[in-house]
Amino acid sequence: MSIVSVVPWPAPIAAAPAPSPATAPRAAASRTARPDDAVAQLLRAAESARRDAAAQLAEAEAGLAMSEAAAAATGAEIVRLQGQTGLLSSALATAEVALARADEDVLARRAAVDARPPVGATTPVAYPPARGFGAAEEARRAQRELAGAQERRTAAAARRLRAQHELDAHRLAFASAEALLSTQSQEVDQRRNAVEALRRAAAEPLPTVPGLGGLTGVPGQIEPSALALADIPADYLTRYRRTAATCTGLSWTVLAAVGSIETSHGRSTAPGSRSGQNSAGAMGPMQFLAPTWAGFGADGNGDGVADVYNPDDAVAGAARYLCANGAGGLATLPDAIWHYNHADWYVEQVLTLASAYGVAPRPAVPAPATAAELAVHPNLTLTEQAKDDLLAGRTDPRLVSALAGAVTTHRLVVSVIRTGHAQYVRGTTRESNHYHGRGVDIVGVDGAAVSTANDAALALALELLTLDRSARPDEVGSPWQQLRRFSGAFTDGDHTGHLHLGWS
Repeated sequence: MSIVSVVPWPAPIAAAPAPSPATAPRAAASRTARPDDAVAQLLRAAESARRDAAAQLAEAEAGLAMSEAAAAATGAEIVRLQGQTGLLSSALATAEVALARADEDVLARRAAVDARPPVGATTPVAYPPARGFGAAEEARRAQRELAGAQERRTAAAARRLRAQHELDAHRLAFASAEALLSTQSQEVDQRRNAVEALRRAAAEPLPTVPGLGGLTGVPGQIEPSALALADIPADYLTRYRRTAATCTGLSWTVLAAVGSIETSHGRSTAPGSRSGQNSAGAMGPMQFLAPTWAGFGADGNGDGVADVYNPDDAVAGAARYLCANGAGGLATLPDAIWHYNHADWYVEQVLTLASAYGVAPRPAVPAPATAAELAVHPNLTLTEQAKDDLLAGRTDPRLVSALAGAVTTHRLVVSVIRTGHAQYVRGTTRESNHYHGRGVDIVGVDGAAVSTANDAALALALELLTLDRSARPDEVGSPWQQLRRFSGAFTDGDHTGHLHLGWS
């Protein structure tokens, strides 16, 4: 236990000169793994479900198109059959008339035959023979004409039967086509309903972008996220929130992130966590080196002793040390965390976890639900080409999701997404993410041009850099050198006046 000059709690923390790197705290060599980010898991699940829904929608739309085409073909066949109905009915009527006339002809011929005596009869007849013919020849002629009439009647009956069969078959085909069309129409309706349901699902709000406000919101208004409530013991959560209030501008989430990484909020049993020191010489739940504790140790519980192993004292000391190095301002926060542990990975990990631990109050402006809504959102100003890219679907869903979250808390001006940007990164043969709809340039934030003097633009950059890995941009170009501690962040002469976001 180290006893130093006591700083009464909760006296305001005065700024102190930054200690040399040699006296900075070090992260514990052994850490207890924290739970996975529940918000990140939800985002990944939502993105996976969205991809599955998009695939199902495409499949359903293809099935609907096929069903509609089949129903249209059946409808055309019914129209054709309807047209043939009149022709076949007319043909049957003609055949029936011809058969009736053949029947009349047969009856007339038979009457003529019956009126003549049989060939070879000797009984005289009462009528004179036809001119030029004898009675026998006249009878034979009548017989032949009757036979011909009977043949014609048989042929007419056959034609009538064929016409009837053709009309019956046609009517059967027509009835079958109508039944098929009814079934196909039901299938089309079912598929159309399924497609509409999938389209509604696809139009549901984009997954909430995690992290916005948890790090950069007004410190006194940041509430614990579901992850924070699940991961941080209640006494430590109260301790972090109470202690952060002593450093103007410091979010309690930063203290909580440091406490999580160092000793899992005091739960670690590794050497140095509760007694002694680890191999790097770090001690206590916030892992101080002895020289740093000597300069920044604090009496957080008011018992007159600054004990590096006491959680109240250790968190108070961490707040003093971070605040002295600039943790009260966004522009200097990354450097303040770097002074706590001289590693860029540490800075990124602290800020990422801090962002996930906090939730800012619900924004006054709702998040757009679709790319089309984003394109006309009141907090987003777009060039015509950038607007066309959004409306035409030429943008990566991650880009749309990030912008949708950002416009709930910022007013943005976007100069270019895909159209109008060069295919290759300047001076290279590497294709730009812009060329594939995965890049966006933001030239204005909250009514001011992006520059090192625009704190709102810096806040937005930090919010984006501390998103969950599944949503975080792989490239963040900006005017701020201090952001280069994050993987993928860079600054150069081409990015002094805008934020470039790109996803691989």
